[in-house]
Amino acid sequence: MLEAKWVKMNDTVNTQLIPSSSSYIANLPSGRDIHSTPAAYTPPQLDVEQIVRMRAPPDTCESLDVAESSDEDAVEGEAAGRGYF
Repeated sequence: MLEAKWVKMNDTVNTQLIPSSSSYIANLPSGRDIHSTPAAYTPPQLDVEQIVRMRAPPDTCESLDVAESSDEDAVEGEAAGRGYF
């Protein structure tokens, strides 16, 4: 008796109609209504002066100072001479 009831319940539950995909998709929100389309990317434009400076060889006066590097070597040499590790 109980098994007949379960078989009847399983048969009625498993024989439901499946709705078509078009009706299912029609009920889904698209999400496109909230956000607007982003603008196309435009790279930044350089001035003519900036382009000329980029193409020119680097200035030698803007290089590192020789005096500063020799001072650093002297300080490192003193510390190494004292035996500090």
